[in-house]
Amino acid sequence: MSASPIRIDCALAADLEDGLRVLFVTTSFPPEASTGRAAEFEALFTRVRAWADAVRLVTATRGEHPLPEGAVGVSTWRMRGVRALQVWRAAKEVGRELCPDLVIMGGLLLPDLPWPTLRLVRELTDAFGRPQPVGLAARLNARRAERVVVPSNLVRQRIFDLGVPRWRVEKVAMAVSDDPPPPLPTAGTPVRLVHPGSIRLAKGQHLSIDAVSRLPPEFKAMVDLAVVGPVADARYAAQLRIAARRQPVSFPDTSPAAAIAESHAVLCIDAAAPGFPDAALRAMAMGRPVLWADHPATRDVLGTVGFPVPAEPRALRRRLIELLPTLDWQREGARARAFAVERFGWSQLWPVWRDLLSRYA
Repeated sequence: MSASPIRIDCALAADLEDGLRVLFVTTSFPPEASTGRAAEFEALFTRVRAWADAVRLVTATRGEHPLPEGAVGVSTWRMRGVRALQVWRAAKEVGRELCPDLVIMGGLLLPDLPWPTLRLVRELTDAFGRPQPVGLAARLNARRAERVVVPSNLVRQRIFDLGVPRWRVEKVAMAVSDDPPPPLPTAGTPVRLVHPGSIRLAKGQHLSIDAVSRLPPEFKAMVDLAVVGPVADARYAAQLRIAARRQPVSFPDTSPAAAIAESHAVLCIDAAAPGFPDAALRAMAMGRPVLWADHPATRDVLGTVGFPVPAEPRALRRRLIELLPTLDWQREGARARAFAVERFGWSQLWPVWRDLLSRYA
C-alpha cells in the first residue's frame, strides 16, 4: 500500500477520535537489550505511555522476556537487515490500526514509515569506535525524518555530515533515572570497581583490566574489578578473559545496574570517544564516583565532575594508586549524583521531550 492512502485513513481516524497517538518502533528493547540506548528508549516509552492517549510499541524479540502490555513483538533470530525489515512490516500494520500522530523510531536502520517520525540517533560508531559507515538507505531515512534527535554535539555533527539539514536535527541529552540511589557498600577492602558497558573494543575494558593487573601488590590486594555488559564482540570478550587470569577481575552474569549497585566506584574508560557518556552519567545518578576517559566530547558533557583520566592503562593505574587509600566514596558519590540528576535526570528532561513531541505530532 502506498503512503498516500494511509495518510488519508489516518486523517479520517483523527476526525473520529481525538487525542495523541504515538507509535514506538525499535529492533531492541529491555530486558533482552541491556545497552544504554535501549534503556533510554524504554524510559521514554514509559513516560509517553503515561502522558499520551494511545501508545503502541513494535520491537524484535527472542521471546525470552515478556514485553509491555499491548506491545507487538516480532519473533526473529535472523540477520540484522532481515530483522529490521520484519519489524518495519509489523510496525506498518500496527500503524494502519493506530493511525499515529507521531512515530518514535530507534536509529537509522529501519525503513521510513508514512507518518511524521522522530528518529533517535544516539551513536554513529562501529565496534572499534570509528565513524560508522552509513549506507544510502540510512542517509535517506535520516533526511526524510520529521526530526533526527541526537544527544550531543559530536553526534549532531555526524548527522550533518550525512547531508541532513541543520533545521531537521534536535539535540536532547540522554536522560538518567532520578530514583533514590542504592546505598554504597560498607567502606573497607576490597574496593569494588565495575566497568559497565557492551563488551567491545571501543568501550575499553582492556584498559581497565590492564591497569588493575599492573597495580603494585599492596594496591592490587585492595581492589576487585567486575566487567559487566552484553557481549558485542565474542573474540574481544575471550581476549579479556585471558588477560584477566590470576587477576582480581571477574565477569559476573548480572546487569550493569546490579553490578553498579554493589560497587564503590565505576570505571568508564572508553577507548574511543562515545557519542554521549550515558554510562558514566547513569553511574553518577546511582551515587557512584566515576573515573572516565578524558575525551573532548565526554568532557563537554561531564565538565570537571568525577575523575577524568587519559584513555591509557598507565594513567589509570596512577590514578587508582592516588585515589584508593584516601578517596571519600560517599562524598564523591553524592557530588556525582547531584550533578547527574540536576542536569540530566528525567524530571529535568521530560518537559523538554514533552515539548518536542507536542511540536511535531
